[in-house]
Amino acid sequence: MSIKHTAYSTLDVPHEEIDLESWVLGLSDEDYQACARGHHGAGSYRDERGRGTVNVESVGGSLIVQHYRIVRVEDSSVELYSAASRVYLFHLIPVRAGVRWTLETRPRTSTSTDFACTVEVILPPVLDFLGRMMALSWFIRRHTAEETPNFAADIARKYRRRHAAVR
Repeated sequence: MSIKHTAYSTLDVPHEEIDLESWVLGLSDEDYQACARGHHGAGSYRDERGRGTVNVESVGGSLIVQHYRIVRVEDSSVELYSAASRVYLFHLIPVRAGVRWTLETRPRTSTSTDFACTVEVILPPVLDFLGRMMALSWFIRRHTAEETPNFAADIARKYRRRHAAVR
């Protein structure tokens, strides 16, 4: 079972000024927690296999621990994948899942950018029924819709702070 949702927001930041890779890997624990009610913690790491981030969040009554690795970086997008995420159903029953997190931008005007955040959860087939019973798709959609404009606001805030320091 794969559940995938994309939410959109607009940033008042020129497209060429956005560095999604630096933003996502530099996202502090405090900033991550401020972007959604269900965000409990985040941190980034580098090891012999590359760079990544660890996120802990609660979505629809399930605690999720993700160990993302950077899969793809382009000028306008970053794709992260956590192959061995742990989803604790009802905060009790551990289930392995894959989670793909993709961030994308594209120019809107010379001073604004469209931002998209996509979350895809890949559950084992045996959990298809349970995922439907728990309305997991609805909870993921709601969570993605909450965090996306807050991620965009964080990117814009950091852009303004950087540019204020330069002046």
